[in-house]
Amino acid sequence: DSSASKSEPIPVPRGFYVHGDVGTGKSLLLNEFYNHAPTAGKKRRIHFHSFLQEIHQRIHALNKRILQEHGRSFHVDTSKSRNPILRIAEELSNEVTLLCVDEFQVTDVADAMMLSQFFDELWRRGVVVVATSNRPPRDLYEGGINRGYFLP
Repeated sequence: DSSASKSEPIPVPRGFYVHGDVGTGKSLLLNEFYNHAPTAGKKRRIHFHSFLQEIHQRIHALNKRILQEHGRSFHVDTSKSRNPILRIAEELSNEVTLLCVDEFQVTDVADAMMLSQFFDELWRRGVVVVATSNRPPRDLYEGGINRGYFLP
């Protein structure tokens, strides 16, 4: 019965990761996907370095606001509800349902740990993340300090 299949929800992937050598069309593919994705404007395409800078800036601004409003005793609270990484991920999840990140790479331990929490929260909130990279997933943050904390 075809009417039964129409009522079943369509599973939405958490995202996908396209990797390959330089010049193989990954960014072109990402652009085409982004341009044709039906997300009612709640989508964003950004280069990884710009994305990372923006996340750090947002976290810094939030920490500064919290410190000004509540003082140091509030600022050092480590509960999940006050975790600036999770709060910025929540903020971004209200802005987009599709996030396309071009030229993804991780070389810094602080970024690796932050991104692990950040993407987990985005996925928990239903944001689809699409990324391109010159490195296969197994080579991300390769040889980095505490790499195990970063791996999915």
